[in-house]
Amino acid sequence: MIRTANLVLRPLCEGDRALYVSLYSCRAVMEHVGVPLGPAAAERAFAAVLRQAASCPPIGRYWSIRRRGVRGPCGLVCVIADPGGISAELGILLDRRAQRTGASTELIGALLPYLAGQGLRRLWTRHMSGNQAAEGLMARVGFERRAAAGGLAFWQRALHAVPG
Repeated sequence: MIRTANLVLRPLCEGDRALYVSLYSCRAVMEHVGVPLGPAAAERAFAAVLRQAASCPPIGRYWSIRRRGVRGPCGLVCVIADPGGISAELGILLDRRAQRTGASTELIGALLPYLAGQGLRRLWTRHMSGNQAAEGLMARVGFERRAAAGGLAFWQRALHAVPG
């Protein structure tokens, strides 16, 4: 688990199925991410995510996000390593009630040293071009815009080893 002042990140488990399906099938949540999945497709995607997380070594790391003092989980975060395991893609998906609360900024602040300690040297992310909230977030947490292609903006940040 990863804990911050306001958040608790817990490894994704079978009990997060309803959260996953609701987020990935919600048009409002997926507005700046991509086309929402139908419930059956979201169920299949969730099963694939659990298999990836259980593989050895895991293909990706997945957590559910809870805000302290708020009932139930409010989002998902994943980190999927590129071949070689030196860089990884970061993805965050929050339900509408958790958006624009500072949760993503706090979450990324906690993940950066954790991931650096796990040996990652670079983190990258992508979002729909024109998503002003994501643009501001990425700039705030020290990512640099690298490119835009196919309607997507790509951002990157170097991670530095945490002194041990």
